[in-house]
Amino acid sequence: MCIRDRCREAIVNYLSVYSGNDNSEVRPNVAWPLHHSLRRAVKVLERYIKVIMEEQDLLASEKHCAMLLKFLSEHQGTLSAPLELTHEVTDAWSKCTSSTAKWEKYRLLVEKFETTKFKSTRIVTEVMFKLLYPRLDVNVSKSRNHLLKSVFSLHPSTGNVCVPIEDIGRFSPLHAPTIRQLLNERQEYLAKGCSENKFVEESSMGPYVKFFRRFVEGLPKAQFETIEEMQKSDNDKGMTIG
Repeated sequence: MCIRDRCREAIVNYLSVYSGNDNSEVRPNVAWPLHHSLRRAVKVLERYIKVIMEEQDLLASEKHCAMLLKFLSEHQGTLSAPLELTHEVTDAWSKCTSSTAKWEKYRLLVEKFETTKFKSTRIVTEVMFKLLYPRLDVNVSKSRNHLLKSVFSLHPSTGNVCVPIEDIGRFSPLHAPTIRQLLNERQEYLAKGCSENKFVEESSMGPYVKFFRRFVEGLPKAQFETIEEMQKSDNDKGMTIG
């Protein structure tokens, strides 16, 4: 079924929670009470917010600290959050030595304030949505001519070919084939009297085509090995239970 661009846009807008970037002052577009899918997402966000605080030391950055404090000031109009809360958070942060500790202090102080005053908690959840929830590019998703998901598709403006990557460390998009380059190669190739049937594999597309063919041919084997491992795991569990 072919979905028209306006339908694609409606779907993306329905799924989107945050449309800004790291420098944007846009708040997440979430309605309360949360949709059941977002309530499930919160449980995942709660796990990973701890990971990024520990591994990325996110709140070592003044920019991210300011962003968290800005959430409090933005809520002053809607939730009447007092300036004392902001001061309380910054004072607590001055005694913290890690991003993990800063996040826990922020979460505890803000949730305590909201629960006491409004019997609900929203600020911390919105912060997690802004930091972690997947962002969809509406323009790329709604227009079919923007989609570059398919292998060997062409970018309509640059003419670049979307190629599979075998070694990400050695790959450079500047050296990937373009449609103009392939047309020139084809013209030179045919001028030599060579068979067109072998052109693709002998062109600059050759390595990518060969790699993708190996990948596709290996899928049944990989699937079979996965099924074998699952069956072995089930058998081991059965033997353990017995």
